[in-house]
Amino acid sequence: MANSLVKGENCILEFYDGGVWKTFACGRSVTFDVITEVIEKTVSESGKFKHIVPTVNSFTLTFDGIVALGDSNFLNLYNLRQLQINHVLVRTRFTRTAMDGVSIYRDEVFFYIKRSQDIGSFDNIATFSIEAEGTGAITQSTNTTTPIIAKVKRLDFTAAGGETSFTDALLINKDILAVHKDGIGNASIVTSGTPVNKEAKYTTATGTITWAIEFEPEEKAYVLYQDL
Repeated sequence: MANSLVKGENCILEFYDGGVWKTFACGRSVTFDVITEVIEKTVSESGKFKHIVPTVNSFTLTFDGIVALGDSNFLNLYNLRQLQINHVLVRTRFTRTAMDGVSIYRDEVFFYIKRSQDIGSFDNIATFSIEAEGTGAITQSTNTTTPIIAKVKRLDFTAAGGETSFTDALLINKDILAVHKDGIGNASIVTSGTPVNKEAKYTTATGTITWAIEFEPEEKAYVLYQDL
């Protein structure tokens, strides 16, 4: 029984950013609140007792942590506030792992950040908190077996010359692991803005990879990815 319990430290909130899942830096707590709205239903034989009917579901997400900057492997307050200001739809997953290390329950959702707050006091370390409101459905998954490692796939592309991007439906909603152009790996995979230098931008909805530099004729590129 004890091994089926979930410790707070084994509840992980991750964000899909730049083709990879990232946590937020120095996180302390996460609250995932699912609400079902109801309306009152009139039933003649119920007398003085009220009857209700559920209508729609919604959810909110709040999390907080210590302000930490500078590590690209994590999202920090600066990154999160950018997502808020630019009204970016954020994809996230909240995973709870039992003490047995095998039993997992996960919710995957999309949300918009509606409030961010940070506090800096002279006698303590700076902290921040985020409030977000969900949109769409909650995708739930659970397992009590050893997870299957996803197969890595490769997609090749040969340029006609002059283009800066290519689109393939096979890349829609995938986990992009690496992008190589002319035999050189891209240092960073971004999901918003305009790529610069050796960055590559991935647009998940269309399966498009965009580079900052135009292709030469017959120049080759490839993408390593896996299914989510």
